[in-house]
Amino acid sequence: GLNLIFANGVSGDRDRTSVFNIEISPNQNGLLESELFIEEISRGDCYSHCNQFLRCKYPEKEWFKSSSLVRHEIIKKYRAPYDFKLVKDILSHEVPPGHDKVKYSIFKRALKPDDHYATIAV
Repeated sequence: GLNLIFANGVSGDRDRTSVFNIEISPNQNGLLESELFIEEISRGDCYSHCNQFLRCKYPEKEWFKSSSLVRHEIIKKYRAPYDFKLVKDILSHEVPPGHDKVKYSIFKRALKPDDHYATIAV
């Protein structure tokens, strides 16, 4: 998926910042093109996406999907962030090392050069 931010608006509306989340599925059933699912995030809304297809109907690996589901549930336990500190608290949520759900931490730390996942925020 992609998250796009248009700081100068779209369609000539320079007074408005536009934010979109775009899910792109791999092409299926012999189709030549992938499906796109576009969602505009309204000004003032809170939005999170934990690497799971939320709108796209495409089979995902179970371990990947379960990690995303648990991380979404963790985020829902917080109130909508209204300041930088709360955003930082949510993004830095980590399950302690050795805990059986450590792979479900919101923050993903790439510890080795070949680690595949890390948390990013814009």
